[in-house]
Amino acid sequence: MKSSAALIKLPIARSYVIACMLASFGPAGITQTADGADQCEHYQQVQIPSADLPTPQDRTALASCDSLDLYFGIDVSADSAAARKCAYLEREKNDPVDAPIGGAILLSMVYANGKGADRNFDLALRFACEAIAYELGTDTRVKDLLKLQEQHWTGTDFDLCADAASGYSTTVPITFLR
Repeated sequence: MKSSAALIKLPIARSYVIACMLASFGPAGITQTADGADQCEHYQQVQIPSADLPTPQDRTALASCDSLDLYFGIDVSADSAAARKCAYLEREKNDPVDAPIGGAILLSMVYANGKGADRNFDLALRFACEAIAYELGTDTRVKDLLKLQEQHWTGTDFDLCADAASGYSTTVPITFLR
């Protein structure tokens, strides 16, 4: 039987992904569409550096990890590099709630922010497109990343799930946790 902490943690960790789903709808509840998603075909071909993937030792150490917990420091010390490796493991799972969606969302942020891996907008776009493929994002996010790439953005606070146009933001679940 799961401990009460595990029972509480499960809905909280998923609240981020659920909030991301909500953020993919506009104020009227209609999924946004435009030409930003058309860029995705190109980015699906971007190669993942083998050095960024989890090693066999990482796979053992991170067997029951949660990438969002590791990235944001929820109930554990924040560790962006471990979060990245965990997100790759989550993408491999067959759990329809947590993977590959959660992994794609987190990896997009890791590569856009340069936290846990070298900044790589092409990879950030690949994973944003992957999240879109699972209908968890809009082309607005792809356009936002393309704009940041064009501006040579060096910030560290890009959040794939934050969408000012939708009226929703994932800051509510994250703030709730703190």
